[in-house]
Amino acid sequence: MDKEAWWRQKILLTMPRSIMRVWDIPITKLCNKHLVAQHHEIHCIASINLHGYGGFCNHPETRRWRGHINQLAYKHYQTVNEMVARGMKHHYHLGTIDDVSMSTDGCPEPWQPVEQQIALLKSKGCKCEV
Repeated sequence: MDKEAWWRQKILLTMPRSIMRVWDIPITKLCNKHLVAQHHEIHCIASINLHGYGGFCNHPETRRWRGHINQLAYKHYQTVNEMVARGMKHHYHLGTIDDVSMSTDGCPEPWQPVEQQIALLKSKGCKCEV
């Protein structure tokens, strides 16, 4: 098992409730709780990757978005649009990231297969439509 696979396995087995996550399922399928949490995580990942803040700098989700700031900005844009469509307010912008061109080209591969993400959401008993 290579180092990346070992790290993924460790995260999945030891921290199932505190995993930092940007979901790879359609945003419209997320419940309000997971939608807002994703928005928060996007801001955390942006801060870590842009400013070098520590805590989760080596987390697979944070590393996944390194070098993909335009794609992260687009994910933020999608998340915010869905929040607004559901009647939520959005107060926190990504700062200078909002000024860069957003793109879906070259989106990073998920660190956890989508099928596992769906299974995890189903196990939470929330209102996600998966």
